Amino acid sequence: MRRAAIRGIASHLPAAALTNEVLASELGDWDAQKIYEKTGITSWHIAADGECASDLAVAAAEKLFASGVCRPEEIDFLLFCTQSPDYFLPTTACGAQDLIVAKGGARRPRTADSAVEIEEKGSWRSQDDLFMNGPEIFNFRLKAVPAAVQAALKAAPRRELA
Repeated sequence: MRRAAIRGIASHLPAAALTNEVLASELGDWDAQKIYEKTGITSWHIAADGECASDLAVAAAEKLFASGVCRPEEIDFLLFCTQSPDYFLPTTACGAQDLIVAKGGARRPRTADSAVEIEEKGSWRSQDDLFMNGPEIFNFRLKAVPAAVQAALKAAPRRELA
């Protein structure tokens, strides 16, 4: 049986920050408190000119690897999510995986054995295939992911990343 686990999470924010007070002075209609009440955010990190989502991902990965939680060669799969991609096509994950994960994001390269198809719950799959049912994944994300992330964060030992 295959198992998946999240062994560590790291983040990196751009250095420049915009406070609600500054934002309110630019907007005029809303004060800082109203911005906070509507968004739940007190400070907005702003990427520098030329700083892309993949740059932030690489910096976060470097923090994760420096913490000793894992090494690049131990990564089987990289999931990269952003609302601000470097480019629309190709996806930012394609470039980020080469920068973050050894061997371009595939620790287990494709082989004749990994291409052997098996029947699984009415679908034919191989270890090389990744099938994603969009609506099912979206519903799962809404229901299960927030609780799972909270449980993982609660159970994880607390330590600051450099």
